[in-house]
Amino acid sequence: MCLGKIHDILFLYKGVNDMEKVFQVEGMMCGGCEKRVNTALSAVEGVSECKADASTNTVRVVYDEAKVNETTLASTIEDTGYDVIG
Repeated sequence: MCLGKIHDILFLYKGVNDMEKVFQVEGMMCGGCEKRVNTALSAVEGVSECKADASTNTVRVVYDEAKVNETTLASTIEDTGYDVIG
């Protein structure tokens, strides 16, 4: 099994309180943008996985809904300089 497939399988694992949200984001242009968003979200308590993708303008986040909510996640993305549009 290739590493990409392993990552996808691990990404889909969710705990009891875990939720997955895909945000539509404007302004990400490159890998540096992705890294900035991923670093900020990874620092948020309750976030177990995140993957920003500049090519699709999306950010996928797996988080514990008992510790963090979508509003906080969206604010974290916006605080890095990108607009959450959905």
